[in-house]
Amino acid sequence: MIGEEIGNRFGIVCDSAYKITQLNIAVEVQWDALQFLKSPISHSLYHSLFYLIQFFSNIWINLSSVKVAQGVIKGMRDGAFKKLQSVPLDFYSNVKLGYLISRIANDAESISDFLTYQLPSVISGVTTIIIAAVIMFDLNTKLALYSLV
Repeated sequence: MIGEEIGNRFGIVCDSAYKITQLNIAVEVQWDALQFLKSPISHSLYHSLFYLIQFFSNIWINLSSVKVAQGVIKGMRDGAFKKLQSVPLDFYSNVKLGYLISRIANDAESISDFLTYQLPSVISGVTTIIIAAVIMFDLNTKLALYSLV
């Protein structure tokens, strides 16, 4: 009976020691992970992740801007066609038809170019500046403040 009680207590002590050892290992692993987050390698991975996000968002913006531009142009041309259908016939005797068609086509193409090329470029530039500022503040707040002032 005494031997069984000693065996049970020894088992409890061993089980507790095993749990403490596992807890200690878990704490050490978490501490090592926290130290990794503060290392220069993690900073570069962190910043690389930002640039990858920016790269893929730029691709998405470019693809979606083409779709939006084509939709806007279609709406403009449809609106111009409806408007030209509703004007009186005297309008066509005063305005040259070639001028009218050229004006509609050129204006639509200009807006399409703006929505397809310039707008995504502006959005990309703004996001680049914001991401660069975040990275600068993450690395050194004082130098980031000096550079932005």
